[in-house]
This record gives sequence, structure tokens and C-alpha cells, in this order.
Amino acid sequence: MKVLHIVSDFGQGGTQTYVCGLLEEQIGRNELKVDVIALFFRGALWDRARATGAGLDCVEMRNALDGLGLLRFFRRLRAGNYDIVHVHAIHPLVSLLLRWSGAYCIYHEHGGGLLAGEVLPRLIYTVFERSYDGFIAISAFMKGYVEAINPRLGDRLHLVYNGVDMKSIEMIEKIPYAALPSSWPEDALVVGTVGRLVPLKRVDVFISVAAELAKRFENVVFPIVGDGPVRRELEAQASRLGIQRSVLFLGYRPDAVSIMKRFDVLLFTSEFEAFGLVIAEAMAASVPVVAISGKRTAVEEIIDDEVDGIVVGEADVQQLAEKITMLIEQPGLRDAINRNSREKVRTCFSMKSNVERLSELYRCGAVGLRGSPDR
Repeated sequence: MKVLHIVSDFGQGGTQTYVCGLLEEQIGRNELKVDVIALFFRGALWDRARATGAGLDCVEMRNALDGLGLLRFFRRLRAGNYDIVHVHAIHPLVSLLLRWSGAYCIYHEHGGGLLAGEVLPRLIYTVFERSYDGFIAISAFMKGYVEAINPRLGDRLHLVYNGVDMKSIEMIEKIPYAALPSSWPEDALVVGTVGRLVPLKRVDVFISVAAELAKRFENVVFPIVGDGPVRRELEAQASRLGIQRSVLFLGYRPDAVSIMKRFDVLLFTSEFEAFGLVIAEAMAASVPVVAISGKRTAVEEIIDDEVDGIVVGEADVQQLAEKITMLIEQPGLRDAINRNSREKVRTCFSMKSNVERLSELYRCGAVGLRGSPDR
């Protein structure tokens, strides 16, 4: 069976990280011939994707309306004669071209643009939904969100939780202290976060919590792994709060999990989250998580409060600081959470179970269970 994955790029986002893990698992099973087309640019994770052995191509569209780029994409799509086209990119015109692909087409809703209120993702479900035979939501929260946009999707809409490679994460070594900034002492207490520095991730809340924790603990550092457009604002915030020396902006790091394994606690502050891949990665890495939940996140589908993590209902700085303090001061609770969280990931959020569920959908498509006969 020939499968084509379509991505916007291989930048540093959660979607791209997931696709890399998906490629590694699918190709490792030797069941599929897998290709990937990136629409716009290669990005930081391109080398990781290439190392999977997938057939990679980038059509290098200049923008969403680049006619020549769309033509290059369509020629490569048709030339591949694919059985399955699995789309991870928000691009309505690409969706339109899929009608002539001759393949079973799946749209994978990762949620970012939809939750941000962007128009283009909604077009997929309201104008171009007939281009797809199936849709995937990465959490029950997102499934309900999509159903509210288009109740007619019915049994074409499937829940498939995101997955992480448990074995690979367990094998990753902690980063050596020699590779960390000198301002990160070996004996420091570490409360960190991982994610893109964009407004939706609310890293400003992380820095406010860091300022409160700095009053309670000596020798504490707050690494931030990730980069993005609000970095300067966040650096200015840390400076205003007088914690600029202990808030460590590490930028985008391909070894993020290795760094995360040095954390005593991971604080997850995003208030808009379709799944929360970094939460599952931290749980698999035995790093206890304190996370903000709310009406627009799937956090409570991943974490059972005080069983395999800590959930706080809103961005309350004092309450978040209290919960982190509780984890630091109660090693028994922290150890129990780590045991339970690893088991949760193994049974519910592994890449193995993710790929098995996708394989079911692929097989249905391959034997002709198509959506509309007049696509």
C-alpha cells in the first residue's frame, strides 16, 4: 500500500513532531511505502523526517496562492499513484485538488488553526469536506469541536489520540550539564516548559509562576525550550520581574526531550490545546506535569488530577505555584504520579496504538470503503 503524507512544512510545531514519529513507526513496520510532500519549506525537523527513510519532497510554494507551486504539487500527487493520502496541512486549494487524486483521502485535524479562530480550517469542513473520505480528530474535545462545525460528517469522523514513541523516549539520556548554560547549576531545582513562543501557549503565565516560585525556593532555574515571535516580550517580562538570570531561553532544540529529563516539574500553560503532545512526552519521560485545563483544551483527557499529573482549572498564578510546591515537597506523590503517567502513556497515548488505529482506517480505504461515489 502506498501512502502519501502532506504537511505544510517540517518546522518546530507539535504537528511536525507527531508526523516525524508517525513516519518512524510506519516505516519501521515495513508494511507501507511512505512518501511525504512538504508544501512550503523544509524546516528544523526536515533531517529527522529524512532519516526515517520516507520519500521526501518539498514543492516550495511561495504562498498559499502560488499557482506554479500548486501545479508542481498536483503533478507529484498524480505521479505517485497513491492508495492513501493523509493530509496534515491546512490548505483548501490542496483539498480541492485531492478530488482528482484517485486515492482514499484523510484529513488529520491537529487543531491549532481551528482553535485560533482562523478561517481556512473551517473551509475544510464547510466547503471542501467532500474532498475527504475520512477525518481524524486527535482528542474527544476536538472531535466535538469539529462535529459542531459540520454535524453531517457522521461516521467519517474518527477519534485517534496522538501518540509518542515510549521506547525511544525511555532510551534518551539526560543532557550532560556541560551542554547546558553555565547559569543552570547541577544542584538546581528545575521547573521548565517546552513549546512554541506564541500567544496561545501563554508562556507569560509560566514566567509569572516562575517569579512566585523564585520567592519560595533558592537555587531554582526555569528553562524555556522553544522559540517564536513573542520571545522578546517574554524576555522583557522576566527582566521586569527580576528573574532574568534564572529564566533560561534555550530556543528551539531538537534534543528537547533530553533537556526535559532534567526537569523536576514541567509546567504546561497553553489555554488552547487540541491534545498536548508535550504532556504525553513528559509523562513518558517520568517528568511530572502541572497543566492548565479549560473549556478549550484536551488536558483532562490526558491527565487524571493527582493520579498521573496535576490539573489546574485556570491560569491562576498562585494556585499553579502551590501545586508545583506540593509536588516538590512531596516526593512520594511525585513518584506515584510518574509511575501512573508512564502506564497511562503506554496504554493510551503510544505511537504504536496510534499507528494501529490508523492502519485500520487505511485498510478500510484500500478495500474500497469510499465516502461519496461522485467525488
